[in-house]
Amino acid sequence: MLRRALFALAVTAAPVNVPPAPVGTPVIEALFERVAPADAGSVTRSADRTRAVVLLHGLRVHPFSAKNTRAPFLHDWQRADSTMVGELAPHADVYSFAYGQNGSISDVARSPALASAVAALGDAGYAEIVLVGHSSGAVIAREFVEEFPDAGVTKVVQVSPPNAGSYLIHVTPDFH
Repeated sequence: MLRRALFALAVTAAPVNVPPAPVGTPVIEALFERVAPADAGSVTRSADRTRAVVLLHGLRVHPFSAKNTRAPFLHDWQRADSTMVGELAPHADVYSFAYGQNGSISDVARSPALASAVAALGDAGYAEIVLVGHSSGAVIAREFVEEFPDAGVTKVVQVSPPNAGSYLIHVTPDFH
C-alpha cells in the first residue's frame, strides 16, 4: 500500500527536466498502471524483465460529457485481459498510460504525468523503455521523445499515426 501511495506522488510530481507549462495550458489528468503482470499499478520491475512497454491510446471522443473528456480511461486493448497485453507479457512488463482529452497532443506529450511515468520506469531499472502508441497516442510518443530525448525511451512503435494531421481537427471544432 505504501508503494502505491509513493507512486501516486511520483506520477503527479514533475521531474526536474520538464519545463513549466505555459500559462493557460490545461492540466492533463492521467492514469498509469502496470497491466502485466497485473499488480494494481505499481512500478516494479519483474526480476526476469529488462524491458517495459507503455501503451498509449488515441482519441476517445466524448461529445456529450466535458467531465469524461478530462478523465483518463484505458481503452480495451490496454487492459490486462486484452490480446495485445497477452502477446507482449511474455517479453516485457506492460504498462498502460491513459490521459484526459482536454488538451492538445503536444500538451499530453509535455505533461508532467507522462514524464514522471517514464522516469519511474527508468528508476525501476529497465534497460529498455518502449512506447507503443495508437493513432494520436503514436504522435504523443513521437513528440515525447523529440521533446525529451534523454528521458530513457529506447524505442517508439507507432500504429496508424496521423503524423501528417487528421481530418477530425476540421470536423470537431473543440478537438485539440
